Amino acid sequence: MKKRIDYTSVIAPVDWTTLMANVRAAESSLATFTVSLTDTERRSVRSVAEGREGYVREVYRVANEFQNSLPRSFDVARFAQKLELFDQWKSLLVILEKLAEMADDTVLQLGAELMEDVDTSYPILQTMRKIDPNLDRAMQTLDDYNKRFGGNSSTPPTTPDTPPAV
Repeated sequence: MKKRIDYTSVIAPVDWTTLMANVRAAESSLATFTVSLTDTERRSVRSVAEGREGYVREVYRVANEFQNSLPRSFDVARFAQKLELFDQWKSLLVILEKLAEMADDTVLQLGAELMEDVDTSYPILQTMRKIDPNLDRAMQTLDDYNKRFGGNSSTPPTTPDTPPAV
């Protein structure tokens, strides 16, 4: 079943402004702790990838239980703190990934619905420009756009989910 945007539940402009302010505030508060790695650093760092998390937790459990076997310079409390922070950030990441997917799907669907509007209105405007000189002049910008970006101004562009115009 194809999903559609529910235009009766669109976020009000004042609520949208508040939402964006809250997101920016969250970004700002997170920025005090976050790091930014280069591509090279991302590839070369040995991290807790999938399958290693259980290993890390088990090493921590044993290290915590046998602290006297470790050098005095090794801080098991710091190890615990890092593991706790890791869990907090992983929880945050799950929420952010969910929000990003929701936003991405919504933008994708809005784009699909916009292209449906284009596919409906463009051929009609092309036909009507023959009898309205002002519309013909306005459509010239679309002709220029299509020339510049490779579209054909006499037929509407098609998308994978819409059949070509007949």
